[in-house]
Amino acid sequence: MQTANFMITGPMVIAVAVGFRRALAPKSLAVSLFLGAFGASMLVAAVFRADPMDGFPVMSRRNVPSLARLSLLAGIIILLGFFGGMAVPHSSPVLGIWIAVIVGWAWLAVMSRHLIGVDVGTHEA
Repeated sequence: MQTANFMITGPMVIAVAVGFRRALAPKSLAVSLFLGAFGASMLVAAVFRADPMDGFPVMSRRNVPSLARLSLLAGIIILLGFFGGMAVPHSSPVLGIWIAVIVGWAWLAVMSRHLIGVDVGTHEA
């Protein structure tokens, strides 16, 4: 599925690069080249098979949706902790930073504990 995604997306990005070049010439040379290189890299990526890991592809080996949700929630809390103090008037930005640091270290501990049992060669826990 991922290979098909790369094989479809690559030519689409290359087509966008050609369109940018035609529409914005002569100023868009760098943009067109970078977009074309990105599209070509998508096609090259389609040649290589993705290694199966926890939850990829879906239903392979062991799917860990709870850790994915935990990681997402921790990331949101960390971002809100660091930048939320600017959004709330008359609040202490230090409290948000402390919460972000505590959640960040807690997430690191949980993930480290989970990865203790992972075999490096097979990515299985």
